[in-house]
Amino acid sequence: MTTPRPTAVGYVSAPTTGGLQQQRELLAGYAAREGFALLHVVADARDGVTLSELVDLAERHDAVHVLVPASNLMAARHQAVTDLLKRTDAVCTVVSGLAAGFGTVPGPRHVRLMIALDVDGTLTAEGRHDVPGETAEAVAQVRAAGHEIVIASGRSLVGLVPIIRALELETGWIVASNGAVTARLDPQAPGGYIVQDARTFDIEPVARLALDLVPEARLGAEEIGVGYRVTARFGRGQVSGAQRVVGLDELFAKPTPRLILAAPGLVTTLVEPVRALGLTANTVGADWIDATPPGLSKASALEEIRQRLDVSPERTVAVGDGGNDRPMFEWAARAVAMGNAPAAVREAADETTGTVEEQGVVDVLQSLLNPQLVAPIPAEATS
Repeated sequence: MTTPRPTAVGYVSAPTTGGLQQQRELLAGYAAREGFALLHVVADARDGVTLSELVDLAERHDAVHVLVPASNLMAARHQAVTDLLKRTDAVCTVVSGLAAGFGTVPGPRHVRLMIALDVDGTLTAEGRHDVPGETAEAVAQVRAAGHEIVIASGRSLVGLVPIIRALELETGWIVASNGAVTARLDPQAPGGYIVQDARTFDIEPVARLALDLVPEARLGAEEIGVGYRVTARFGRGQVSGAQRVVGLDELFAKPTPRLILAAPGLVTTLVEPVRALGLTANTVGADWIDATPPGLSKASALEEIRQRLDVSPERTVAVGDGGNDRPMFEWAARAVAMGNAPAAVREAADETTGTVEEQGVVDVLQSLLNPQLVAPIPAEATS
């Protein structure tokens, strides 16, 4: 007697006939590999099917699996679909490019990707606290496909909170302060995150050096999760969180993960002396230096997270636009510069996407869900 195969239905949505057909083939191939009987596939060109209609589809066909392509907007809502399906004992499965080794939720070590995303000039325009809707949707789709999104920024934790909320991230990892601070997102924790690692340093030597060489320099010592102790207030939007004006004794009182040095033309005078002290110095234009502890970068923090997550080095992607992104370009197996990045940053990347105004990061994220746009897994990663 033949054992009945598990039954499945599918939902595909794309603006073109070719796109719909590609998604149909993806679901059919997955069903065949898993031994499912794919009874029916609903095709919708406008993403108009509701969650309730999808559940009704499963009930009508007595299906135990609802298959949705990872490139579909419904993929970002797979948990909500699964919750509604509980009354039918069915589950929603997000299907991505299996032929290219990109797996389903959750993916094994050799197929799961870790994608590091810069913020300013990449996810959103410089200094903004929101994220374009299409970009947020692309991030959600990649996460729904089982991949790891890590926000990696020069911003402080306080400055990253609005971005995390705009992306509706409740779990995952963030790298702040150019790698000096690493936090794990936790919706139950105060502020929505738990600091996992904070590298600090004694700022007095570099601060006194800066004031000797550039007496008019403004200094700001980061206070994690709060803001900055400053010698003079910074302009609106230049720093995140509260600013507390203090004297030098109080400025030096506590170690900090980052010291800001700012004055017109200060970089030319100070960047090499700061580095001569053994510190990491990231510059922003000609007037700003972020000094952080020795040997730190976004890349050093990302590598620690990669090892925690047990993602293969060959499955790492980085997208950014600034000089502080170059170390993570060297770290990543696939490095993508934004079209608005300076020439030196673009040259350091493997490829260049559109500008932040064009939401070039969306093209990169969507390519990770499209088996025709991504390279096969290296042979050593599949052994």
